[in-house]
Amino acid sequence: MANETLFTDILPRLRPGYKVGGTVGSTPETKKLIELLNEIKPGDSFNQSDLSKKSGVSRKLVGKYLKKLYPQLGRGTGTKDAGRKLGDRAKDAADVEYKKLLDEGFLEDYKKRIQSPKSAAGSSLSNRALAKKYFPNVSEVAAFGRLERAAKRIRKDNPELIYKKGDPQAAYIKRQERKNLYKPSEDEAKILRQQNAQKKILNKYFQKNPEQLLKKSKVKKMLDAKLVDGKLDFSPRYKNKKDYINLAKAGKLFDEFDVTPIRSEKRNIQFPVNKNVGVGKFNQGFIRQVDAYYKKNKGSTDPKVLSNKRKISNYLNSVGIRVEVEGERIGAKTLPAIDRKTGELSNIKNTLNKLGVGNLSLNTYVPPKTRNITKALDKILGVGKAVARPVLRAAAPIIPFAGPAIMAMGAADVAEAAEKGAIGLDESPVAYYLGPKAAVGLMNLKARAQRGELPDLADETDFTSFRNGGIVAVKGVN
Repeated sequence: MANETLFTDILPRLRPGYKVGGTVGSTPETKKLIELLNEIKPGDSFNQSDLSKKSGVSRKLVGKYLKKLYPQLGRGTGTKDAGRKLGDRAKDAADVEYKKLLDEGFLEDYKKRIQSPKSAAGSSLSNRALAKKYFPNVSEVAAFGRLERAAKRIRKDNPELIYKKGDPQAAYIKRQERKNLYKPSEDEAKILRQQNAQKKILNKYFQKNPEQLLKKSKVKKMLDAKLVDGKLDFSPRYKNKKDYINLAKAGKLFDEFDVTPIRSEKRNIQFPVNKNVGVGKFNQGFIRQVDAYYKKNKGSTDPKVLSNKRKISNYLNSVGIRVEVEGERIGAKTLPAIDRKTGELSNIKNTLNKLGVGNLSLNTYVPPKTRNITKALDKILGVGKAVARPVLRAAAPIIPFAGPAIMAMGAADVAEAAEKGAIGLDESPVAYYLGPKAAVGLMNLKARAQRGELPDLADETDFTSFRNGGIVAVKGVN
């Protein structure tokens, strides 16, 4: 018999409003089930499916009655036996399928794949290719699952089969091999070198100014970009600012970005129009996540998936990035690789503008050497202009076409220095030749000398960096 306490005490608490005798056994089917259960003694063998058929209630309800009202009966040894038989049939089917795969050559394909570093095997040994080869009539996802089960069994039966450790440079070498399949013309090669120089200039800038990564919010956001369950996630990639700074200092923040992936081996992979620049972590991490998401949901009409895809494409457009995933191009519109009139790299310039670093855009060809990159960056940032000023202004009186304009600039600097209090026989000429900041620095230097704050310079030979750390140069002394 069923435990009466369960009827009168526990069930009313589990189900508010429950009345004893009102639900349990209230239908002919459940009454029949109770009769059948009352006939079973603890330890007897019975099968839940049989009880379901004889009573007319669902198999699920039989399980509930046993669990709530007849716990002393257990699940039934007959049920366990049936489960074992079902498991045996499934195992037999798996064995048949496994043997069939081996007969068709899957073991040989698996060994070939093992002999190559992970992810470096040929396209004919990719998961997708093997799925089509061995399971052409089932879905790709189901085929992947069956292949993985077979591979797991192979690894168990052949423990010596493990992936060959990859050379750290293997991925780079493979990429270069694919790029070398298609030779660009001389004109295209020159544009490609200019694009590479642009990447180096960006990296050199952030290497010299690593703290700017934290200030350039859109660059940092690109670095943080991730895809979690198909949704955009911009939570910090690193826990502290130091990790961001160290990444920038390494000089490898930006990397080449391919609109159509190099691994596709399409003919356009080495065309300049296929190139852009992006934060390396974005290229290697986020874009791969996007690619995987589009593969998984190819052809899906689920409103949530379509919404996620639309948001992904909108974000890519907001940073000027266009990419090909699963045969479709998403993100920004296509722009020319170079503007022949201005010499600027149009698509890269667009991306840099949207990231807030458009001032670092290159508009001329730069030979691919480190010193040239440094000079180009200095030119972009205007470094060295103050040094040229005294030479120009000294020459101004004897250069008719340049003299008046440059002299006017000098006069304006003298006036600016005067507004800041730097007036005198010493300060005004300095302002004219070196600019107002230098004049103010000289004024402050003289004031410190009058207060006795400067060191004894009688034996000093290096005037660029005093041993007491007081003065680096006349310009900018406070």
